[in-house]
Amino acid sequence: MIDRIPAQGLKRLVLIGYVSMTGGIVDFLIKNRVETVFMTATGRYRARLGIDEHRHVALRRDQYLRLNDSTFSAAAARGIVNGKLENMQKSVFECTGINEQQYLRLKSRLEDIIDSLDDTVRFYYICSGCRRRVEFIGIGDPPKDVSAWVI
Repeated sequence: MIDRIPAQGLKRLVLIGYVSMTGGIVDFLIKNRVETVFMTATGRYRARLGIDEHRHVALRRDQYLRLNDSTFSAAAARGIVNGKLENMQKSVFECTGINEQQYLRLKSRLEDIIDSLDDTVRFYYICSGCRRRVEFIGIGDPPKDVSAWVI
């Protein structure tokens, strides 16, 4: 039976009905990395014989080997840090001139919007005296005193 299975290009095998296989066939499917799905005669899913290796394993292996290359490592580190900084900036709010009730409403809305498992919103309180001493660098004018804006 094994010699009749067209292994060339076989990636997935769907078996419908109550099928039994010998150990040799199961071994063949594993060695040839054939994902096998078992379904009932009425088409209900029963089980799957899957391959552990993720499709990106070769890519991750190559990336791991490249970590010995200092130029690649520095570029990867820069990319990670820049990505973190970019994402962090999307969650920073500066609010001036709002009262306690407006602040609580804003906070409640943010709690409804964010994914608490992935996002972080930090609240920093700056007194009015300290607000006058805030310094800005970079292009553009310092933020104007408005109710709220996203940085």
